[in-house]
Amino acid sequence: MKSIKVFLYFAVLASLCAAGDKKKPEEPDTVIAGSVFHDPGYALPEATVTLVRRDDPKHKKIAQQYTTYRGEFAFHVPATQAVYVVKASAKGYRSEEKEASVAGLDRVDLTFTLEPETKK
Repeated sequence: MKSIKVFLYFAVLASLCAAGDKKKPEEPDTVIAGSVFHDPGYALPEATVTLVRRDDPKHKKIAQQYTTYRGEFAFHVPATQAVYVVKASAKGYRSEEKEASVAGLDRVDLTFTLEPETKK
């Protein structure tokens, strides 16, 4: 009888431990993506694109990446309602910023056309 109680004790303990090992489901994410061009409509490879959450008082960068040879970039962000500031810049060009409003799983597409810096 004692061995049955010990067995049941360990069986219950094992099932409780197994229930605690379940991973939380991952939060869904969405994409903020786009392209960076320079005049007259050519892709701008290796432009720097940064992502900042607008309501962050310290304006801490969430992510930074370089555009592909086709001028493309993509960030994965949580699908919760938020506004992000996306900034595109490249050497010899004036930077440009745009806001991206995320509200669910809908993808946000942005297009930047950087103008050359004027020399004074």
